Formats: sequence, structure tokens, C-alpha cells
Amino acid sequence: MNELLLNKLDELFNELDATDDIKELICLKKLIYNDKDLSNKLDTIKAINNVYDKEYMELKKDIINNPLIQKFHKLEDELYFTVLQANQKLEQLFNKKGCQNARN
Repeated sequence: MNELLLNKLDELFNELDATDDIKELICLKKLIYNDKDLSNKLDTIKAINNVYDKEYMELKKDIINNPLIQKFHKLEDELYFTVLQANQKLEQLFNKKGCQNARN
């Protein structure tokens, strides 16, 4: 049973890796890292210690409004909720009282 479950999870991860959303996330990540202007803004904002600094706030606004960042976060959120649903289903499978009593 344990091995079967692990095999099914591997299949699930392989299918997730093959989805268009995951491929797009990977592509967007590369585009973000290769965007010199965006990279410079990200490096600068990391160096600023005061989140109330005017430069920090302006940079953060520019970064958040960047279309690459917006698309990346949208896909990231969708993936997060998909994983959350999968975790909830797995938890339901393994937290049944009948299963715990059967082991005792």
C-alpha cells in the first residue's frame, strides 16, 4: 500500500511538472531573473532595511506592478491552492479513526 501510494504521488508530481502552468512558471522565473531592470530593483529593495523608506515603497510598487511578477504570483497562488487541496485530501485519507484502531 505504501509503495503504491508513493508511486501514485510520483505520477502526480510528474503530471504536474508537465502542465502548462508549471512550464509557464519556470519560464516566467527565468524571464524575471534575466530582466536587468527588474533584477536591479529587486537587488536594491533587498538592500534597503527600512520598509517605510520612500525609495523602498516606490520600488516595491514598481515590482508589484510588473506584468511578469503579476503573472508569476497569479500562477503561484493557483499552484498553492492546488497543493493545499491535495494535502487536505491526503489528510482525510490518513486521519480516519478506523485506520488508527485497525493498527492497535
